[in-house]
Amino acid sequence: FLLLSFDPQWTEATGLPARGLHYTMMALTALTVVATMQAVGVALTIALMIIPAATAYLVTNRLTSMLQLSIGLGVASSLIGLYISYYQNLSSGPTITLVSSFFFILVVLFGPFLSGRSWNGQLKRLQGMALQDPVSPPAPAPQVEPVPFQTGAPAPNTSPKRIARDSTGKLIIQTPQPSQGKP
Repeated sequence: FLLLSFDPQWTEATGLPARGLHYTMMALTALTVVATMQAVGVALTIALMIIPAATAYLVTNRLTSMLQLSIGLGVASSLIGLYISYYQNLSSGPTITLVSSFFFILVVLFGPFLSGRSWNGQLKRLQGMALQDPVSPPAPAPQVEPVPFQTGAPAPNTSPKRIARDSTGKLIIQTPQPSQGKP
């Protein structure tokens, strides 16, 4: 799931069943959303799926630490929000969302002290969260001119490699065969 989340094409190229894993992950996400919407409502479901994960992303670079921290932040904001809403006679959903948002704001302000990053690094991380455009295609790779070898060395195979699908749908790397000419 980790490889599929970050690079689906590489997942296919490694031979993993990317399509099956994709549908499994989407089904698990849908089940989570449906189950939590029944229990807590739409706004709190969205808040608890996004805000703790975004907060943990600002603090750590490791996925396991990020998962553990986001679970901890979600549980802590739920407990604190329920406690505040009970004693202040407030609605629990918005209170939990506000507590979770408060944790996010604290990490934005004091994140460099927690993660060891500079303020510029923290701002770049925030910009990366806000400015990612999943719709636009990635920039094309720059074309590299082949470097000529010295005389006496055999000429390299400079023909480009292609990634294509075989008859079963798996990704394969095709290298063109050198032409068989006269010596």
